[in-house]
Amino acid sequence: MNVGKLNKRIQIERNTLSGITQPYSMPNNYGEFEITGTTTTATIWAKVSFKNSAIKNQFGEPVNKVLASFIVRKKSLNNNYDLGDFIIYDSQKFKMNKVYEYDIDDYIIIEATKLDNE
Repeated sequence: MNVGKLNKRIQIERNTLSGITQPYSMPNNYGEFEITGTTTTATIWAKVSFKNSAIKNQFGEPVNKVLASFIVRKKSLNNNYDLGDFIIYDSQKFKMNKVYEYDIDDYIIIEATKLDNE
């Protein structure tokens, strides 16, 4: 792949949970920690491509979701990502769905779905 095609800047964000860093923290009554904010784990270059997908809901009605693919350098992430992370691109927020290798040594592809309410 031509490195010049990695021409869009994206941010990888992770939710910050209350109590995780404190030694004697306890979750709430439901076993959950409260989300207190987000932390940017990486700001990297990517090749971005979009495709609309006609995903059907449980009733068989089409639900239009915007799917995006982000091709990034493997070394720029340093395995510092989770599937629960978010991608910020062009003031839009995407949720990571799938991550897989594109080129064994250099690149990975992140597939994500655009979040509507963000």
